[in-house]
Amino acid sequence: MKLQASDFSAAAHMVLELVCPRTATRLSEPWSVMDDTDEAKAYREAAERFALSAMHVFFALHITRTIQGRRKVLDLACGSGGVLAIVAQLNPEIEFIGVDLSEKMLEEAEGHIRPLGLTNVRLVKGDICRLDFPEAKGADGFLCTFSMHHLPGIEILRGLFLAVRQNLPPQGAIFFGDLCHLKSERSIRFIAETENRGAPGVYLEDSLNSLRAAYFRDDIEALRREFLPETKLHTTFPARFLYVLKTKSVALPPSAQRAIAREYDHLSLANQAVFQKIQWLFRLGGLW
Repeated sequence: MKLQASDFSAAAHMVLELVCPRTATRLSEPWSVMDDTDEAKAYREAAERFALSAMHVFFALHITRTIQGRRKVLDLACGSGGVLAIVAQLNPEIEFIGVDLSEKMLEEAEGHIRPLGLTNVRLVKGDICRLDFPEAKGADGFLCTFSMHHLPGIEILRGLFLAVRQNLPPQGAIFFGDLCHLKSERSIRFIAETENRGAPGVYLEDSLNSLRAAYFRDDIEALRREFLPETKLHTTFPARFLYVLKTKSVALPPSAQRAIAREYDHLSLANQAVFQKIQWLFRLGGLW
């Protein structure tokens, strides 16, 4: 196998992330609710073309393994519905409630989900840190993907963990997955630019802002220990730029395995390579 210069550069950044001290600090995003129509549309379109689409399929695989046997699952801060649409197709026997505070993102999610003919999805506007809307009652599963970094401060994030704890029934399922803060600005720029090469400017800038706004692993681990000790936290390794916090997984039935394989086949060859890389890095971090 012929190695490219980019392979050596990526390896160098991973080593630096592993051995160097932290120099970066968390910076909240310039906005917390994506209510600009052009921004919401650009986010959805770019997510379908670039690295985020591979991450959506990867998360959908592990979500499906986590929520088997549940009846009603809330997708907190569902955004444009990229993950929600895949997971709902993979689990037609489960009712899904997509929740977001942004009306524009809910409109994008509706446009994403409606053409698929899904009858097991509803979308509602609601505060994910309160879960005081009627549709939240009776949920036995909670998802949140690529959204927690949008929350402006640790106390608000703490409110989300508390709300889930208060509403989670015994044996309830949890899957949280998001960006994890890297140690240096150099690593942040490297990840954003290499994984989104060719993306429109608004999407690349959003990726940089999101990586800078991500919470550190220690922040997530402290909240896990306080509120959701039944879960386990995994990160990519050695560069911790993604994390998954979840309850136990179960084996997938053959029908779900075939459906996941079809989703993978729909990815471009470049995004299939991204999927494989993420899978490998998470396996190094203990997630199988």
